[in-house]
Amino acid sequence: MTALVRRPRGEAEPAWPRPLNLPMETFSAIRVKREAKGKDKNRYHELKAEVQRKLRVDKQHLMEGMCVDLEASDRVRSLTYRNR
Repeated sequence: MTALVRRPRGEAEPAWPRPLNLPMETFSAIRVKREAKGKDKNRYHELKAEVQRKLRVDKQHLMEGMCVDLEASDRVRSLTYRNR
């Protein structure tokens, strides 16, 4: 059984760090969306859609980069084993 670790009451939640693979432009759009959350409902929905679009594009770029790296390492591995 896993015990839950909780913060003491009144202690502030730690700041959310920017993930390393997330561009600063997307991260700043997320912050703007968070600030608009309780103020303007229509603006929040527009920002939410914008952030989702940016995250989809960022995810696609990340996956393409991972595929390129895997293909390159696979090429090197196949050449290494072929020459034995």
